[in-house]
Amino acid sequence: MKTFRSKIDWWIWVGILVILALIFTPMFVYDDGDWWILLACIVVCLIPPVWMIWRVKYVISGDTLIVYNINNKSRYPISKIKTIIKSRNLLPGPALSHDRINIIFDGSVVVRYGTFRSKSIGVPLVVSPCHQSEFIKDLTSINPSIQLKGF
Repeated sequence: MKTFRSKIDWWIWVGILVILALIFTPMFVYDDGDWWILLACIVVCLIPPVWMIWRVKYVISGDTLIVYNINNKSRYPISKIKTIIKSRNLLPGPALSHDRINIIFDGSVVVRYGTFRSKSIGVPLVVSPCHQSEFIKDLTSINPSIQLKGF
């Protein structure tokens, strides 16, 4: 079992800081000496976004690619991967960077979301692992018939 964290673009951190600044600027302006309340509020507001970012990861376990996205865990069969394409698109998916790869499956794939099963037909899985070359190497070692495009 091998774990790959999602690559995180700088703009995500800037977005979080800008939102925090907009929320807490009035507290700085109208400061009445209760700085510890401000500090506690900032820490409490930082926990959810940092936790969400930390939860995005990809695990290769046997012949299965497990994708963790905040509270979701999806399982994809590596044997059904047809093509991996380098991409910088903005398709929604468990990817925190514009440096992405699209994973296209052969035909329809039964994806397991926790205890539920769903068919995925023609929609690529968009991921952005930190170490893309190692991630792709591990996938192609399990399924050597994967085609690579754009690398």
